[in-house]
Amino acid sequence: MDAIYARQSVDKKDSISIESQINFCIPESKSPDGYMIFKDKGFSGKNTNRPDFLQMMREVKKGKIKRIIVYKIDRFSRSLLDFAFHWEILQKYNVDFISINEKFDTSTPMGRAMLFILMIFAQLERETISERCVDNYYERIKRKVWPGGPAPFGFENDTCYYDGMKCPTLVTNKDIDIMIDNFIQYAKEDMSLGKLAKLRIGQQLETVQKIVWNNVSLSRLLKNPVYVKADIFVYMYFKEKGYKFSNPIEEWNGEHAAFVVGKKQYISSNSKRDWTKSPNQTVSLLNIPGVVDSKVWLECNRKLDKNSQIKNSGAGKHTWLTGLIKCGKCGYALKVMVYQGVKETKKYLVCSGHTNGHICPVSKFNINIEEVEQIIEDEIEKIIAVSAAEEVEEIEITNQEENKLELAKIEEQIDRLIKSISDASAVTMKYINSEIEKLDKKKNAINKMLTKKGKAKKIEPISFKKLMFDEKKKVVQNYIEKIYVYDDKIDIKWKI
Repeated sequence: MDAIYARQSVDKKDSISIESQINFCIPESKSPDGYMIFKDKGFSGKNTNRPDFLQMMREVKKGKIKRIIVYKIDRFSRSLLDFAFHWEILQKYNVDFISINEKFDTSTPMGRAMLFILMIFAQLERETISERCVDNYYERIKRKVWPGGPAPFGFENDTCYYDGMKCPTLVTNKDIDIMIDNFIQYAKEDMSLGKLAKLRIGQQLETVQKIVWNNVSLSRLLKNPVYVKADIFVYMYFKEKGYKFSNPIEEWNGEHAAFVVGKKQYISSNSKRDWTKSPNQTVSLLNIPGVVDSKVWLECNRKLDKNSQIKNSGAGKHTWLTGLIKCGKCGYALKVMVYQGVKETKKYLVCSGHTNGHICPVSKFNINIEEVEQIIEDEIEKIIAVSAAEEVEEIEITNQEENKLELAKIEEQIDRLIKSISDASAVTMKYINSEIEKLDKKKNAINKMLTKKGKAKKIEPISFKKLMFDEKKKVVQNYIEKIYVYDDKIDIKWKI
């Protein structure tokens, strides 16, 4: 069946009436099933929100219509974007489109060619609109305006006037105190995401915004710079990671919060397992003040960065070497597969590089996990025996280890500051020099503590083989970086 569609916005002397449009279209109908007439009077062609037009498209989707006939293409739609959208629907249901005035018939090669030309212009209009929207979006964020969307936890959407214009912004609600405490708690050395999540669940908090407390939600919240008092050190943190910036460095003075726009881009190297993140994102300042001190925010985010770098640290239950054993052929992790027989249980090693995409030719190893564990036990026993024979200074070990860790952190911070000097302006140099001076004083004080001498004493010998399963895990994680397993041997890469 054919469909004849006519539309008229208003009655004018020089405009063709709906009845005239229909009379011109009727002779063009060749369907043996006849035709249906759809007409919209008093409706503009700038959009498709018209009663009979929508009814006609519903009939198209039911499969009742095979051709649509109009007097002129602008009777169907004045918007190329709308026409392109509905043309895709017509194609899907094998419906031809005929315009009497333009001699436009998509059932013929020439008609389709004309349509394709129109589609090119429609695509150009789409891309132009898209570019204009992107330009306007980035122009807004340069002016520190909240770009819109759901408010982060602890905030609510609001509006403000900026340069005489009404703009979206954020205001804090009572949840912000919980979020500030999240940063304070997670910055503590002994606090983990899991512990923090359990703490929040146990407190049964009543929040304005519904939230599920878990590792993922907490990590996402803690990474968000909308909470930080964005100063020069936050700027340098994002600069290290390769982010772009909407605002000049001089504006990063700790008076504003910040936010990240754009999607992360993932770039892989030749090896499937070596995926690295390239942000391809922009950081912009906001027209609201930050609520978390930059030092606390950076402490949390440095800690999160280290978490993301940690590989499998031994969560498996079949061997205390989980996370350390790698295939000597391809370098992929080895899995312990357990076969539960009637009389005995067998454990054997399988390369994940073989099971995941058949990257590695090795499927199973002649050497089993018990043999690998035996070799590691013997080697660690030798190291412990040598250590037990040595005399060491009787200094508080815990304090010394903490001092060394703090020293390493300070040296890392100084190194980052020195690297940033080449990009620093006159405004930021005083911040960098001042911070380096403070860190250098702390470093000298710790070095003095580390050089203190104590009385020598012998280490009490322990038997590694007698340790419990979890204790062995902790020891090997401290001593060994990787264990490469071959068909007939193993190669240990030590940390010591």
